[in-house]
Amino acid sequence: MIDEDLLNKVASHIEILHRKNEKEGVYFHNFRNTSSKVGIVTELARKYQISNYYQKLLLFATWFKDTGILVDHKKPAKESVSMAETFLTENGVDEDLIKKVTSLIWASYNPRPNPSLLEKIIHDADVAYIGKKNFFMNSEILRMEYESLMDKFINDYEWEKHQYKVLSETSFQTEAAFKKYEKVRINNLKKQWDRMNKARSKTKRRETEVKSGRSLDSFYRDNYRNHINLTSIVDRKTSVMISLNTIIIVVIVIFAGIGFSISSKFNHQNFRFLAPIITLLLSSFISVIFAILSARPKIIGNRMQDNKIKENKTSPLFFGNFINISLHDFVMHMRELKYDPQWLYDSMSADIYFFGKTLNEKYRLLHWSYTIFMIGLIVSTILFIFIFSYTIA
Repeated sequence: MIDEDLLNKVASHIEILHRKNEKEGVYFHNFRNTSSKVGIVTELARKYQISNYYQKLLLFATWFKDTGILVDHKKPAKESVSMAETFLTENGVDEDLIKKVTSLIWASYNPRPNPSLLEKIIHDADVAYIGKKNFFMNSEILRMEYESLMDKFINDYEWEKHQYKVLSETSFQTEAAFKKYEKVRINNLKKQWDRMNKARSKTKRRETEVKSGRSLDSFYRDNYRNHINLTSIVDRKTSVMISLNTIIIVVIVIFAGIGFSISSKFNHQNFRFLAPIITLLLSSFISVIFAILSARPKIIGNRMQDNKIKENKTSPLFFGNFINISLHDFVMHMRELKYDPQWLYDSMSADIYFFGKTLNEKYRLLHWSYTIFMIGLIVSTILFIFIFSYTIA
């Protein structure tokens, strides 16, 4: 006969052990899971008409099998064997039976090529969860336990692939367990295949989005940098034109004033260089006007309106657009941008567009400034040469 009192004592001891020593994070291999395995072992042992002695051996091994994870999840077999030996010895269990119990525990962690019926029963009780309809719920609980004990995040695809491998490579070793759990295991395997493929697609899509996001970030950053560099170039060229033409105008005005104040009378000789001087003066004056217009700060912006922002008619990133709104409204717009990547990129695109419009206007005015200065310089030089040639002749 099975010693019911001792088995009840073992069950109480294991329950107390779980309550006292259960680490935070042991979600799957808990007392409820162990009790479920004990029930399966009992059922299989009766179907195969295992004698009372060996039933007791099986039940002892099953109760203690997963206790080691409470002490050291890296060496659960060693700790389980140690706790089984200590408890059974203290309760006067025969040494031969204790050796057989510990042998079964070791075998459950390190399967042998030709397992005994007892080893097969413990194995099938241990993996019976893969043949139950609540497999996927238990799978997530087991995943939580793995992540907690190993202090490691497991992404969806890695876990689903691991579970598919478990379902496909694990088989029931007793005919009774095979008949009871195999059909559900096959259904779970089919569902797991779909879950694994979905997780793989999701992971690839996420990686693509990350790479794409980095590429887009680089693209916008380079665009902003290029526009800023082009603006610096046009400002430097504008500064050159303003300085050069201003000097020319000042020199002409000063020398003309000095010449008229010194000369006592006017004749045709005093006016022979008037045409080239006036040409150079006018061209420089008009050129410097265009250069100043190019350098003059100009804000292309409108008061922000929600409908204009949504239609990409204005950008909330440009200061010319948000200076007329309250701080609260501006913060709200920035918050919306943060949670809507597409809107953020559209706003940056609109910002670059208006940046380009301003830059185009600067270059157009600077182009006319250089062109007028060049024409004036050429015409005045030709006139000077003509007058000098006529005078010498």
